[in-house]
Amino acid sequence: KLFLAHLPAERRQALLETLSFPAMTRRTLTSAKAIEAECRRITARGCSTDDEEFMAGLVAVAVLGSGGTSPADGSGGPVTTLTVADATP
Repeated sequence: KLFLAHLPAERRQALLETLSFPAMTRRTLTSAKAIEAECRRITARGCSTDDEEFMAGLVAVAVLGSGGTSPADGSGGPVTTLTVADATP
């Protein structure tokens, strides 16, 4: 979600139109509309969170890293992240 949130809006929308969103847990975001809303929250707060969306019992937070080079496609998008994950109590 972090990389997706930092893509140009038109590129993100085009990508979302090609994807399906199967529920991995009861908290999984399962629509392009929900993912787009989450992308707006991510850019507003500067980090991405996963509250048991991918795997029950797993929470995570991710931020963009600095440095690196642009992706090979020349998009100039983000290239690195730092993610911390832990199990819920």
